[in-house]
Amino acid sequence: MYLREFFHQNSEKLKHAGIVDHKLETRILISNYMNWTQSKYISSLNLSLKSKHIYDINKLIKRRINHEPLQYITGIVEFYKRTFLVNKNVLIPRNETEILIEETIKFINKNKINNPKILDLCTGSGIIAISIAKEIPDSSITATDISQKALDIAKINAKKHNVKINFIKSDCLESINEEYNIVISNPPYIKTNNLKFLEKEVQMEPKIALDGGHDGVTIIRKIIEHLPKICIFNKYAIFIEIDPEIKKKCVEISQKAFPDSLVYIVKDLKKVDRILIIKNNQFSIF
Repeated sequence: MYLREFFHQNSEKLKHAGIVDHKLETRILISNYMNWTQSKYISSLNLSLKSKHIYDINKLIKRRINHEPLQYITGIVEFYKRTFLVNKNVLIPRNETEILIEETIKFINKNKINNPKILDLCTGSGIIAISIAKEIPDSSITATDISQKALDIAKINAKKHNVKINFIKSDCLESINEEYNIVISNPPYIKTNNLKFLEKEVQMEPKIALDGGHDGVTIIRKIIEHLPKICIFNKYAIFIEIDPEIKKKCVEISQKAFPDSLVYIVKDLKKVDRILIIKNNQFSIF
């Protein structure tokens, strides 16, 4: 079978399965399996595929028809100008999380924080810690996660991008005994009762990385209430990704834990409240 015909058949299969970007995803699955660039794919449309290739790619297509996330099938995700490895043990990075990184980097540069000590909580695949390490080379970063399997992926990604990060298996702050200038986190923040309403693809991601408890702030509360113990006195800033539905609770928890600090929210590119920031008055906002 020629590639052109094979592509059309499988694109239609994904379309009938409700995959919106069915043409793009079909091309990605084929190209990823064949290890082709986009130009190589286009130049190969009249190529006759081997039966083994057809068999193997059909298995990948079937996984996508069953709504397994594309990133888990290919094993890679593009995030913040870089490629990272992912699997079923880690959350798939969203575009919104790039705002979390951008705000952190902007804050560090604006306030001219030299050799910042940074703590990344709930690191997952390590994309936040690694992205910041690449952009702020003089930073000292510790990244934690409750899942050893997630940390294993994070370590592979750190090695791939040639950055040194101290990875620690920890339930939030339980194993942390140092102080930090910057704390950043993309914790679980979806209400437990809302998990069943998520897209089928999202429901295949690790529940432990999604479930924020009955009120959505169980993990966030646990983090914020213990942060005063590890934030460097008068020289700290905290960046946490949140769901707009829990914004009010997050602000209340933050103001109670840090009564003398400024607490504010930054919107994402869709103008949705997304990043909770807590900072002491020694630092500038803009």
